[in-house]
Amino acid sequence: FMTWSDTDIFQNTQRTIPVEEAQDIVYAGVLIPRKGLHHLLTAFAALDQPQAQLHLVGHPENEVYAEQLRGQAKDLGIADRVHFVGNVSQQGLADYFAKSRVMVLPSLSEGLGRVVVEAMLLGMPVIGSRVGGIPDMITDGKNGFLVEPDDIDSLTDALQRIYTADVKTMGASARHFAQDFFSPERYVDGYRQLFEMAGRT
Repeated sequence: FMTWSDTDIFQNTQRTIPVEEAQDIVYAGVLIPRKGLHHLLTAFAALDQPQAQLHLVGHPENEVYAEQLRGQAKDLGIADRVHFVGNVSQQGLADYFAKSRVMVLPSLSEGLGRVVVEAMLLGMPVIGSRVGGIPDMITDGKNGFLVEPDDIDSLTDALQRIYTADVKTMGASARHFAQDFFSPERYVDGYRQLFEMAGRT
């Protein structure tokens, strides 16, 4: 369950590059093995889009893993196109979303994945693993693409498709879903369900 007010920044930030013109890919979240970033780097290296930049936005919670990722990017020959951004504010994250073509969450396991909806509020499709709450938010081919966790070929294919897909329509669908997801009606309904669950315990 998410708070409604947290999304204001994402709702109100304007895109700086139209999604159909944007080339960059963004990941948002902590840098830990469970997030599948090693697969994302392999898939990104195989992507036939040399102009694309990959921004990894989030705290390097596992320093050893973060260093392994840096080494992997170097070994794959993509170190100059992979940017380890580190922690940013909510507005800073919204600004990265506002200039990117797609947000990717290649998790091996995941809870609700609030960042998926935050990215969608910026009118951007999302590629996510078919784990946890992610399939509840991504409708494959409509507002993003779903991939199997631990499947690098599937992830690579989804990344490639995002450059030929109608991301303007997908992004509009994503934003519409996210706005409904965070609507005041949903917010109130969420609290009603919480109180109902509390009453049953």
